[in-house]
Amino acid sequence: PPLNSLGLSGTMGGVGAKIRTTVQNKADVDLTNIPLKNDKNAKAVAAALAENKNIVSLKVRGCGLGDTQANTILEALHDKEQLSYLSLHANGMSVGGAKAIAALLTKCTSLTHLDLSSNMFETEGMKELVEGLKQCTSVKILDLRDNNLTDEGMRLVGEMLRVNKGIVACFLGDNNAGCGAMESLCEALQENTTLAELELKANNMTAEGVAKLAEGLKANPRVTSLDLTSTGADVLGAKACGEFLVINRTLKHFVFGGNNIGDEGVGALSVALQQNHDTLESLLLWENGIGPEGAKALAWALTGNHVLRVLNLEGNKIESAGAKCLAEMLGSADGLKSIELSSGNAIGPEGAKALADALTHNMGVTNLLLASNGLGDAGASVFAETIKKNKTLVSLNLQDNGIGETGALALWEALKGNHTMISLMLDGNSISARTLKEIKAVCDRNKHGMEVSFRQRDQVFQSMRVKKTPTRKAVAKEEAPKKPKKEKAGAPKEEKKEEAEEEKKEEEKKEEAEEEKKEEEKKEEAEEEKKEEEKKEEAEEEKK
Repeated sequence: PPLNSLGLSGTMGGVGAKIRTTVQNKADVDLTNIPLKNDKNAKAVAAALAENKNIVSLKVRGCGLGDTQANTILEALHDKEQLSYLSLHANGMSVGGAKAIAALLTKCTSLTHLDLSSNMFETEGMKELVEGLKQCTSVKILDLRDNNLTDEGMRLVGEMLRVNKGIVACFLGDNNAGCGAMESLCEALQENTTLAELELKANNMTAEGVAKLAEGLKANPRVTSLDLTSTGADVLGAKACGEFLVINRTLKHFVFGGNNIGDEGVGALSVALQQNHDTLESLLLWENGIGPEGAKALAWALTGNHVLRVLNLEGNKIESAGAKCLAEMLGSADGLKSIELSSGNAIGPEGAKALADALTHNMGVTNLLLASNGLGDAGASVFAETIKKNKTLVSLNLQDNGIGETGALALWEALKGNHTMISLMLDGNSISARTLKEIKAVCDRNKHGMEVSFRQRDQVFQSMRVKKTPTRKAVAKEEAPKKPKKEKAGAPKEEKKEEAEEEKKEEEKKEEAEEEKKEEEKKEEAEEEKKEEEKKEEAEEEKK
């Protein structure tokens, strides 16, 4: 557990022993938000870490280390060969901290995940960091978000990626890199064929920079995830990305929100998607000024697509006409699982009816978000009819839609006969607390029913695994006629009686052994069931 949950927040005077017992032998150590600005606190933690021989993961997030205390803490980790995860997020480190990290990177040969986000390394700090990163080829995930990296700092990152070809995911968002940094990154992408995930969101790349990056990506056969949110791509950048998507056969996740690409830009992407519909699994285009015509182009491109799972058009302006086009597309795009159309798309009751009608036949979509679309009671009522027939929709978001008691009651009545929906969000509407409570109760009932169903299914599978099929040899032995025992001539009756008693005892022992074996098997089954239930609960918690 984090130390602050153990009463160690604030100053740490007099808690040295407590730190040692908490940190000393733990594999996963979490020091998030523990103040480590002064020497006393930092040295106490460093001493405890030095004694820890089992540490695998360390989080020192938001502790205010600065350069001096970063050096104190990181020196204690030099002999931790098994350390695989290190997060130093938001610690105000600059050049001195970068030097301490670089020194550690030459020692830790098992470090795979390094989080250095939200510090102040800038260009000078990056000069120190890249030298360490060039040598530490064990790092697979590198997070350098929000470090005020300009074109020169990003150029250094590109230079490092050309040397260190072990990094699989690199997060460079929320920096200040512009178009000038893209040339170095493009060269790195052409040489480094292990990098699979690249995030550059909220950089000042402009349309020209995005176009340069897209050109460089054409030569990379590995990238599966690309995030270019809010990079100033505009229509020119969208067209360049479209050209890249036509020839690319590896990209699975493309995030391109907040780029003002409009109908023309999404049209260019749609042409690419129509030609390449075998790989992309999620397409996120929120807040791009996409109207009805853009939605129509996108619907055309996705018709018959069986691979795309997630489509996000939140914060656009597709209106009812665009919603109708997407609804028509749902008739053949059976791979889609989640559709996000919230916030300002103004699809209204007509658009809602088109989507609701489509979902009475589409049995693939499990998650639909339509918050803030002016659906009213009429829109709620058409979805009530869909809920009665659809058996796959699990979550429906109708928040802030001007729905009153009439629409809510229609939804509640429909839910009573539905056993699959576990989440119906109606906050921000004019609905009584009592009705909201009743709707939540039905969703909770469905959720519990699903959990029981999963548990029963797993118990069946478990019993199938535990129950052993007898071998042919065992069956033959069981079925073979037993030879009668030969009696010795003139054997006295007493001897025969003793033999019978001995045989009876042997049979009883066998029966007891079999009973014990059955009991052990039952215990094992119970243990397995318990473990499976715990796994399900953990998975449910992670999902929440």
